[in-house]
Order: sequence, then structure tokens, then C-alpha cells
Amino acid sequence: MKKIVSALLAIVMSLSLCTSTLALNSEMQEVLEERVETEIVREKEAIFDLVYAQLEAQDAESMMPIYEAILGPQIEANVRQEYGMLAQTEEQYIFEEGGILKYETLGAYVLQTYMTPEKFDDYLVGQLNPFGEITMGLIWEGLSRAAGLASTYLKTIVGAWGYAYDLLAAVNMIISYYAIQEVEANGSYGVTVAVQSGADRSSVLIPWENPFRAVVPPVASNVDSVDFKEHDI
Repeated sequence: MKKIVSALLAIVMSLSLCTSTLALNSEMQEVLEERVETEIVREKEAIFDLVYAQLEAQDAESMMPIYEAILGPQIEANVRQEYGMLAQTEEQYIFEEGGILKYETLGAYVLQTYMTPEKFDDYLVGQLNPFGEITMGLIWEGLSRAAGLASTYLKTIVGAWGYAYDLLAAVNMIISYYAIQEVEANGSYGVTVAVQSGADRSSVLIPWENPFRAVVPPVASNVDSVDFKEHDI
């Protein structure tokens, strides 16, 4: 009888410990989720403020909602990845030396150029005109020439994706010193983002928050890319 009682007590104690452990794990998960959500909100505010200031300089503030829709999921994915919580279903590219990503989403054409520190310093900051202006096409020309390729090498690849991307490559970015500072504070990893929505076009610079990953928004189609490493750029 004593053996039976002892066994029952052991089982009860074991179940109690399991319940306590599960409760503790659940509480820790909740704390982690709250921390992640707080970080996502903070990152979105910082990036969206940076984007809005650049759109304002281009008289393109009306395009802010589309940038929020495009960049929001990317920001969320970057933060979650930092905490080891990235969903496996998200489409992503790894650009060890930078690259170009294009896709369509929510009725808009999107073109993003990802730059490592050397590329950012030499082919964006180093080529700005006195008014802080530059186009993606000009950046690509510098990168192509530096790799010993024809200056039109990258523009030709992008042009094959369609006329809309040719137009986006020619959009004038008006980059503020503040935007450059934000990218430099991020180790000089930067991303240019150009968007065409209807008749409106604009382009901005933001930090590449999670090198060397490039996340595609969940609702995207006609995705394509150029990996600079594969082209020796």
C-alpha cells in the first residue's frame, strides 16, 4: 500500500512540475512576444519617418501608404529574425555582396537595390550631385564599370524585366544628410527602394537592417533578382 501511495505522490509531483514548467515557458513566450512587438513598432516609426521626409522632398507624400504596406512586412520579418522567430514561409534572398530585387505587389511595381558598405560609400554617396540627388541607374553604372563590365550591364538586365523598371531606375532620389547618417549608423548597409503606383513614382534610401537578407512581402508576384556575387560585381 505504501508503495502505491509513494508512486501516486511521485506522479502528482511530476505532473505539478510539468505544469509549472509549461506555465513558466508560456510566460516567457508572452514576454518575448511583447518585446518583439515593441521593437517592431519602434523600427517602423523610425523607418517610416525617414521615408516620409524623402517623399516630402519629392512632393510624393501621397505614396506613403504604399511604402508602409511594402516595408512593414520586411521590418517585421527583420525584427523577428533577430529574435529567432522568422516564419519559414517567408520568401527571402541572400545577397552577400548586395543585389537587386524586383516584384509587384498591391498594384505597384517595386525595385530595391541592396548595398554593402563599400558599394554604398563609393557608388551612392560618392556619386551624389551637389543637391543630394542620384538615380538607381547611375548607381548601377558605377557598379558595372568597377566590375570591368559595360556601364549598361545591370541596366540591361533590369530593362529586360519591363518598361516600368526602366522608369524606376531613372527616378531621382533626393537623399538628405540625415538619411545617409542613418545608413552609416547601420554599418553603411543601405537599400534604395523605388516604387511606381499608377502614374506616381518615387525612390528612397533606408538602412539595410538585416544584412544579407532581402525579404519579399507576403503578397508579391513576378519576383526576380540579381545577386551581385553571382555576377562578380
